[in-house]
Amino acid sequence: MIARRVRDARTRFVCTATASSGFGAATARELGRRGMGIIGVHLDRKVTLPQAEAVAEDVRAAGSPAHFFNVNAADDEKRAAALAELGARFDAQRAAGKDPFVKVVMHSLAFGANLQSRFATLRIFIRWRVHPYLPRETALVYMRYC
Repeated sequence: MIARRVRDARTRFVCTATASSGFGAATARELGRRGMGIIGVHLDRKVTLPQAEAVAEDVRAAGSPAHFFNVNAADDEKRAAALAELGARFDAQRAAGKDPFVKVVMHSLAFGANLQSRFATLRIFIRWRVHPYLPRETALVYMRYC
């Protein structure tokens, strides 16, 4: 199946962990090119931060919105702060007459991806499920490197 560019009034977003490299970056670029907004969650140090910035710029250059957060997604406080900022951005879009929502949450952590990080991702997803911008049809995609 070939995905088509999204063309309706709603603004669909994909939230992808590890948005600065690998599966996360490739997914962000491709779905951004197809009209989906990208919420990129990544944990980069100064030396690899330009990779995340390049992905965000590629998404924006394709005409899609990009909101990137350089945080540890398993940290409850940092995740709450990122969600609050994202909620404020979505509220502003709603006030402007748009309808943003998260369609897909994708996890593709590889480095340090142990059982604890996998459970943390499921916990994140469960907590996000009660978030007003995640409708019931939001999908969780877990990519695992083989």
